[in-house]
Amino acid sequence: MLGWQEVCVQVGRFCRTPMGMEAAHGPHGLALGSSREVSERLLRETEQALHLTTPLSGVSDYLDAVEGAGAGLVLSVDALGALLQTLQLAEAARDGLTAQKDARPDLAAYGPALRLTELLHPLTLAVRPGVPDLLDSASAELGAVREAARRAAAELDHAATAWARRLHASGVAERPLVVQRRDRACCPVRRARKGDLPRGSLTLALSASGATAYMEPAELVPLNNAIAALAGREEEEVAAVLASLSRQVARHAGALLAARDALCALDLASARAAHARWLGAQRPTFGAGVELEGMRHPALLGVSLGHASGGGEAGAEGARGADKGAATRSAGAIAAAAASDANVAPNGCEEASSASPTPSLPPPPVPIGLHIPPASRVAAITGPNTGGKTAALKTLGLACLMARAGLFLPAGPGPRLPFFEAVLADVGDGQGLGAGLSTFSAHMRRVAGACAGAGPSSLVLLDELGSGTEPSEGAAIATATLTWLAGRAGLTLVTTHHTAVRALATSRDDFCCAAVGFDGSTLHPTYSLTWGVAGPSMALSIAQGLGFDPDILAAARDRLAGGGASASSAAQGPARQSLRGLAEEVGGLREERVAAERALEAALRERATAEAELLACEREAANVEERMAQEAAADEAELKARIRTMLHEARTGFLDGKAARRELTQMRGRLQPAREKQPPGAPNPRAAPVVRVGDIVAVAQLKGATGMVVKVAGDVLTVRAGALRVQVRAADVWQAGQAAAKKR
Repeated sequence: MLGWQEVCVQVGRFCRTPMGMEAAHGPHGLALGSSREVSERLLRETEQALHLTTPLSGVSDYLDAVEGAGAGLVLSVDALGALLQTLQLAEAARDGLTAQKDARPDLAAYGPALRLTELLHPLTLAVRPGVPDLLDSASAELGAVREAARRAAAELDHAATAWARRLHASGVAERPLVVQRRDRACCPVRRARKGDLPRGSLTLALSASGATAYMEPAELVPLNNAIAALAGREEEEVAAVLASLSRQVARHAGALLAARDALCALDLASARAAHARWLGAQRPTFGAGVELEGMRHPALLGVSLGHASGGGEAGAEGARGADKGAATRSAGAIAAAAASDANVAPNGCEEASSASPTPSLPPPPVPIGLHIPPASRVAAITGPNTGGKTAALKTLGLACLMARAGLFLPAGPGPRLPFFEAVLADVGDGQGLGAGLSTFSAHMRRVAGACAGAGPSSLVLLDELGSGTEPSEGAAIATATLTWLAGRAGLTLVTTHHTAVRALATSRDDFCCAAVGFDGSTLHPTYSLTWGVAGPSMALSIAQGLGFDPDILAAARDRLAGGGASASSAAQGPARQSLRGLAEEVGGLREERVAAERALEAALRERATAEAELLACEREAANVEERMAQEAAADEAELKARIRTMLHEARTGFLDGKAARRELTQMRGRLQPAREKQPPGAPNPRAAPVVRVGDIVAVAQLKGATGMVVKVAGDVLTVRAGALRVQVRAADVWQAGQAAAKKR
């Protein structure tokens, strides 16, 4: 997406070891520093390797050999020879680093891992790089067996030569030859004359025609047997030596793997330094804000320089597939840097552009300046299409990745940028028909992923945020997303054509903006960046420069100007009138909504007041009923007591009968009303009132509480009192107005 793999391939072409090339060309490219400290060490290593020549050509990757030996396999002589050569080169590199440990302390730190003397000594005695057999010095037994075999071979050769001459002289053989058949020395003779050889001679083979027999004279048989026996002993001893050396390799597996990692690290440091010389790059520093003046996209710059190639066979192998006949603009600069350190700047490298341009190569990309203040959390790049906005976005992303990996940047002196633990990017449309994703869907999915992964140490790169949908909605998404990221991501760089985003970038202190340049005279972009201003999209000018129909462009300009052409005005008039009507309608609806809300608030207040009054009435009715019951009970008790007294007087003869009847009549008049008392204001229950739906009535069984009649079914009424609904007989209610009148 950003071109990181292309940069890693560039570095890989300068590697001289298989491990370095594998690390650079892997699926994820060069390893990134896991922390700022690690990345700063990688940058120091690159700087220290600028003037260092490390003898790494010829280093092989012995990982398979170490793993095989660890699994109990016996290594071949070739594998041990390649391992010896690599260890000898590692020893030479260690000696060179040790001699320069004060000037190159970070690289010298790999020196101890390159010391494998305990394994180097037996390998030196046993093998030699490029020699397919073990040396006689591999073991004393092997040396003795080979010495005996050489003596026996000399004796056999002498005896066989003598026999060949004798057989030729006697006419048994056509020529005095000694040949090998079945790994034994013999003489070719005429088949018809093989009987002339002494008893005990052996026929080893016949020619294709059958006319020649290959005979081993009896005298040569014991000599051939001795040679075969010695060869068997040699083979056994070779197997024993190889097994012993393989076991030693297995025992030193940890040290060998550490040495392999050290060699890979040295190779990568040298490759990064060569890559820096090739690009004319500068060492970056980590700090607040972005300061990259004269920065070029490294992949685009590499194309203009030609194919990179490292020194040595491994470097050439790493560049396989490249056009070996292509012109390479940086070759002279690299050679000059190797010959003289005076051409290399203290904090960077010589400018690759000092070499003469090669006509067959494209021109280098235009350098840009990326200047983002430390306080800015969002930077918006605005301006016309094809102006380099996306290239600037990718350039910053690549610069951050390169610095983390220890690579120098193709920029002016003193490049500075923050250390970002993650670079989250949405660049390109990413449309996936197979996944059912439109351009906008794919775009939104990547933006959502970037937002989910954003943190204080994240760089978020968003190309044309909010594009691919209705412009106003896209602008709303863009502004909301950028505002959200401003509080979460370390830095967000966005390219945009949205006016709302440009306005946001110029109105907030934690935002900044830049505009890509455009030459109005040529109608072409200049690919430069001007910071602190927001640039227009210049769509009409770019269309004109691309040969768009002039009439269409004129009509577009009229529409954009608003009223420059009658057709445009006619089209815009109804639209404006419709917008005004919509605005008035929206205003009226807004007023109606406010009035309705106020009416609702008043109704709610009235309801609350009514419910409070209802509760007060219920409490008052309960109190009145309780007092009436108490008074009736007191009257009844008093009367009962008087009746008992009168009964006692009647039994004793002291009661006047006529007076007693008169008093009982009075007592009956007092007792009956007390038992039939209703709540205050209740009418005569025998006279049921005429009640209609909507009347407000007092309900006897609710202790005189009032409610509204909501249903009349014969003499059964349904009354709603607050949240309560009850069914009562018409005789058990009375008009609320009657109660009020009776109270008065």
